[in-house]
Amino acid sequence: MDISCFNFETFAGGKNFVQNFWARSFQVVMLSIGSESNHSRALSKRCHGFLSFTVQLHKASSNAALEEVSALASSNSCSIEEFLDARAVEANSVFDDLRDALSSHQGETAHLARELRQRFTSSIEHLINTSETIHEFLDKLLEESKSLEMHATEVDEIQLKSIVEFQKAYEEQLKSDAEKLIADMTTLVSG
Repeated sequence: MDISCFNFETFAGGKNFVQNFWARSFQVVMLSIGSESNHSRALSKRCHGFLSFTVQLHKASSNAALEEVSALASSNSCSIEEFLDARAVEANSVFDDLRDALSSHQGETAHLARELRQRFTSSIEHLINTSETIHEFLDKLLEESKSLEMHATEVDEIQLKSIVEFQKAYEEQLKSDAEKLIADMTTLVSG
């Protein structure tokens, strides 16, 4: 082979061009990887901030609803007890007045008073049962509200976990693509 016709300057210039191209390409790839990494971190911070805000909003809403239900339950409980106490005092007063006024008709009056007391007692028992049923309903409602809050928290945690897994997969794919690109460029330069 006659190497006298081979132009070493052209070969050296081509080699320098390839090396410069390789260095510039490597810089572009590294800048792109850095930019994608920064973008991924910023996206992760935004998602985390959004989820934190959503969780706080759910908690605040649930707490306000629980406080309102609790206040209503306490108010209703006190009102029912006050009503029953007032009615009991009134009924006892009426019975006492009735007994005093009708003392001369003791037999008939006693029978009437017993019957009225039985009816009153039956009414009071019915009111107490109704009050207990309302209390049980409010307690169940409070439990369901707490269960709903726990469910909302679990859903938020699952969403956060999914975002973290997506971010991890995205970063792994980005890293894999960058490594493949570097390997392809290395093969191109050396081949």
